[in-house]
Parts: sequence; structure tokens; C-alpha cells
Amino acid sequence: MKDINLLNLPISLDDLFESMPVAMALVSRDGRYIVLNKALASIGGFEVKDLIGKKTCILSKQSLYNSKRDFDFFDKGKEVPDHELKIGEKTYYVSVKPLKDYNGIVIAEMVSLTDITKNKLIEVKYWEANRKLAYHARHDYLTGVLNSRAYYDEAAKLKNSPKNKDSLFAVIFLDLNNFKQINDTFGHQIGDEILIRVAGSIKHVCRKSDLISRLGGDEFSVFINDANKPTVIKIAERIREAIESISLDVNGEVVNVTASIGIAFGDENSKSLREVQDKADKAMYTIKKAREINLP
Repeated sequence: MKDINLLNLPISLDDLFESMPVAMALVSRDGRYIVLNKALASIGGFEVKDLIGKKTCILSKQSLYNSKRDFDFFDKGKEVPDHELKIGEKTYYVSVKPLKDYNGIVIAEMVSLTDITKNKLIEVKYWEANRKLAYHARHDYLTGVLNSRAYYDEAAKLKNSPKNKDSLFAVIFLDLNNFKQINDTFGHQIGDEILIRVAGSIKHVCRKSDLISRLGGDEFSVFINDANKPTVIKIAERIREAIESISLDVNGEVVNVTASIGIAFGDENSKSLREVQDKADKAMYTIKKAREINLP
């Protein structure tokens, strides 16, 4: 290997590459390793001598494809943007620069690879944490259905979208009967289990297009877009039946659940979603009072 002069010190190209703190290689136009350092060879568990003259696909099939693309860029006078490359279980940040002859023709490319696996893992964890935060910002922490803010936002979007302008929509509002008594008698752990099962029952009955929310406490609401009255009434009845099928055995005592349900319909003339929600709320409380009056 010819020596080159660097700061007036003779140093071979092999030594120069070996002194680099990252994995480096000089790659020919046909995708073969001309020079490389131990850091790069060790990526595939090789010795340097094992890779000289070998095509880059010996480490990564993607590398050979990338090399062909790189030279195409260089020949067109373009720069190759830095990018990422997956080799085995690790991720590398790749930087590529052209090596030109005296006539300005690109004869090889200088490639450096920096291991960013740990950074990528941190990035994934950060992304996952943000995803969870975004989810919990819109969903009830206990039941997993929409919280009240997300519910009203999503329902308003559906109601006001151009394609739903003339559609009938409905709100089903429900409140569990004697839930405070259940909490006081059996404890909040049992109360939470009931809320989780109620939410699950509602989700099982409703369609994917329906919006389900726990507005707070033991109050749940369902927004049904593009609704017709028979369908909505049928869904409300199925919700009631599903909730009444919930049964918990607490130390030999059976705990059953019932709900009072109100329904209200709205259309393009309804002033607001809250207005229809209030009508469903009032309808529910009318049913709840009637039930309490009829209890022995």
C-alpha cells in the first residue's frame, strides 16, 4: 500500500483507517472492500483480511444495493444523504463521501458506520412513552374508553363533518343503579371491576364507528352517528341486557349490576352536541327516578 503524507508523517492508508474511531471502509465501484478497519470487520465477526476484495453484501445485502445507488448519485453530481443501516440486531448511522481521481471521476466511496443501536432503543422508548401519554390523555385510565374531553371532541368532528351534515345522530346516556351502595358495601376494588366490565360490555355491543366514553364516576355515554331510531333503541336495549348479565361473586355474595339509560336524537338543526347530551341525561334521570319510585 502506498504511503501518503499526513502532517509530514508517513502513514499507510491501512493505518489511517485503523486510527479512525468508527467503522470505516473504502469501497470500489463494483461494491468491493478496498480498505477497511477492524471496527468494520468486527461487525460481522470477521478479520480485516477476510473482507478485502469481497463484496459488501457479505455484511449486509442492503449495503450492496446502497453502494450501487451511491455511485449513481455521485455520477449525477448529487450527494448521498446520511442514512441508517440495519446489520443483524444493530443499527448504524452511515455517512458516505466520494473519492475522485485527478480528472474528477468518482473511483471509490468512503463509508463510515457509527453504531446508534442504543440511541435507537432510547428513541423507541421515548416514542412509546409519548404514545402512552397521548393515549392516556384521551382515554379513561380505568376502563380504556374515551374520556369526556376526547369524547366531545370526536363526536363534534363527526357531527360537523360535511358528509354527516344531514345525518341523524343519537346519544345514549347511562348511569349505574346503586353504584355508591356497591362501593360502600364491597369496596372500591369491586366498584372498579364493575366499571371495567361495564365498559367492556358496552364496547362488545356497540359498533366500531360508535364513540364510547366514561364521562365520570359511573356515567357512560355513547355517540352514534348516522343513526336511525330502531337501530339506536336496539343498541340501547342490548347494552342494558349486557350490563344486567354482569355478575360478581364477592366472598360468596353475588353482586349484580343494572343501569338506567336515556336516549336523545339530534340532527343538523340541533344547536350543539351538549344540548342533545343534556336531553339524554334528563331522559336517563327520568327513568332512574321512576325506577326508584317503583322499588318496594
